[in-house]
Amino acid sequence: MPDEIEVRTAPDGAIVIGPEPVGAAGLVFIALTDGVLVVDPMAPHDAPQLRLTGEPAETTETLFGTAVADAARGVGVPAPELVASPERDALVRLGILRWLHERSPVSLDLPLVVVEQLVLEADLTELLDPDHHTSLAILDWVPALIEWSGRARGTDSDLRRTAEVAEVILAGLRTAELQLEPGGRLHTDVVHEIELLTAISAWGLSGADPDGAWAVLDELRPQPADDLGHGDLPSWHGNGPVDWDRIPPRATARHEEAVSWSIRGGALSVVVDVFPPAPHAAVLAAPAAAADRTGRLQATLYASSWPLPLASIDLELRAESDAWMGTHQLDPAVLQHISRIAETALFIDVHARGVRHRAPIGLAADRASAARWAARGLSALRLAAAGRSRDYLLSTASQALTRAATFYGGLPNGVGGPEAQQCRALGQWATGGGAPLNVWRPNGSAEADMLPVLDPSGGPAGPSAAEVWYAADAPRSE
Repeated sequence: MPDEIEVRTAPDGAIVIGPEPVGAAGLVFIALTDGVLVVDPMAPHDAPQLRLTGEPAETTETLFGTAVADAARGVGVPAPELVASPERDALVRLGILRWLHERSPVSLDLPLVVVEQLVLEADLTELLDPDHHTSLAILDWVPALIEWSGRARGTDSDLRRTAEVAEVILAGLRTAELQLEPGGRLHTDVVHEIELLTAISAWGLSGADPDGAWAVLDELRPQPADDLGHGDLPSWHGNGPVDWDRIPPRATARHEEAVSWSIRGGALSVVVDVFPPAPHAAVLAAPAAAADRTGRLQATLYASSWPLPLASIDLELRAESDAWMGTHQLDPAVLQHISRIAETALFIDVHARGVRHRAPIGLAADRASAARWAARGLSALRLAAAGRSRDYLLSTASQALTRAATFYGGLPNGVGGPEAQQCRALGQWATGGGAPLNVWRPNGSAEADMLPVLDPSGGPAGPSAAEVWYAADAPRSE
């Protein structure tokens, strides 16, 4: 992390503190009382960027120090130094958890991610924008936390396999204790569970088998190119990915062949794989635990040379098939149009119902694909940091990051250059080729500086409890 931090005025007049983030795997925006903090999950050891919405106040001083706040106020402070800030580190970790919640390509146990988020948010209440946050949200999880704590007392409980899971449950209970009225029944129950779980944790936990074999994680590894073709006319078929930004989180699988479609006998059929269940979903099942809300999905058939949709299908969630499915009889005019174009020009856009704008195509689609591969690479790096099958996962991360760098590097006019460098640097670290690096655009320029940083999965960005638990019981090879 540099000793000095940049303070500048953006073209729109806003005061910006910190370097311009690259965000090859996406960025996280956290609303604070002074402005918006931007966290890059792939560069957690660099200072996050703060974009002020008004005059800098206590939050700015807490996160960046008095000298930086004075510079933002226009006071003559040349090259202000960046000071250490536990609150800034905590906000970076909160950003990582929100990224896992929204973008993780593997089936982490969402309740653990949510509880860990809520504990941090409760600790950071004074810094967070009250219009986007409430410290009382943890109270909705008290019944579930009490139930999990009770299950953790079982000798063979999966909740005792990793210390991190018990620590998150304990932290959730302690956070809730501070919000509950002392002397009430619920407060008494929470205090009792804290005492019991603290004692159990002191005895030690069983831990996971370090030699267990992983199954291939399709969500993280590069797969063959899209299979698109047709047999006896008129018949077409193909497969491809889902754009993560156009569907609710965890609504569909996140590998690059999640969508399969065919046109036979004039009927369009679409099958979309569902997001796989978390390994410990049954263990965490509790009446108060929030369920995933997948919403309603549609599939729209496009031809890349035609701006309007050719057909739209409402998809139905079929639990028995672990898939979203839909069929639609195409109009004769649509079939005639399809017969005149190249088969590779057809594609299916899966999106939340009601989305009006068209799916990205061309360079925008390439950028979206690059961001997905970067997210897979980052996910593999983080799971490797959890301490299981490290060599395999580092190899997986390197492959995914190399694929992301290729997509970013192929964008015209060098617009994807910084992102490509960021992916290559982390890929180099994953294969042991050198020290990990961080990349950003200084002063918003297209050229990238490269500065050495620490392990991208250590410190405030260390593995979450959900990632450690996933690593302890990931899908096994047969």
